Amino acid sequence: MQKDYTSLVNARARLEPIYTLYVNTVSSFQMALSLESAALVWALCDERRPAKIVDLGSGFSSFVLRHWAKVSGREVEVWSVDDDAEWLQKSKEFCASTGVSTEKFSTWDDFKVRNDKFDVVIYDLGRMPCRVTNVERALEFRAPGGVVLVDDMHKFNYNKEVRRVVEEKGLVATDMKEATIDRHEGRHCWLVD
Repeated sequence: MQKDYTSLVNARARLEPIYTLYVNTVSSFQMALSLESAALVWALCDERRPAKIVDLGSGFSSFVLRHWAKVSGREVEVWSVDDDAEWLQKSKEFCASTGVSTEKFSTWDDFKVRNDKFDVVIYDLGRMPCRVTNVERALEFRAPGGVVLVDDMHKFNYNKEVRRVVEEKGLVATDMKEATIDRHEGRHCWLVD
């Protein structure tokens, strides 16, 4: 990701009205992907122009990816995956209410056995025990040349586990704290490629 954050500022301005709606009617800012990280997701898609994307941990990120795919004018395959079937349905309903695609929603149990590879992977799945357990599998969905956005890297024990797995797999992680730190609790993400 470029150090020039103009694309992040523009993405944030585009997403902020719908983010405000989302955190006031569907979820909360503590649980939703932060607006800062959502802006990075949008800018990342603009920069990389992915053909296949998976959102491991559905929610606002599912809207962002599907909205980006819709306005990109490209043929983009987007999957939304969650370990909670009820939450997955809420995510699908929000996507429907905003006029973006509602295809390719799956539970984690059904999805994790797939062998697909994706250009962009968003990893924000479930609560921390679930996330720690499945981080290695999540990274395996990355296509060669692809990137994984790993959220909530402010959590020390999770940060250590992600770092360990990234190093074992011979991947490179870039701390995106400067661009994605949120004002509420210091959440930020890493990009792994």
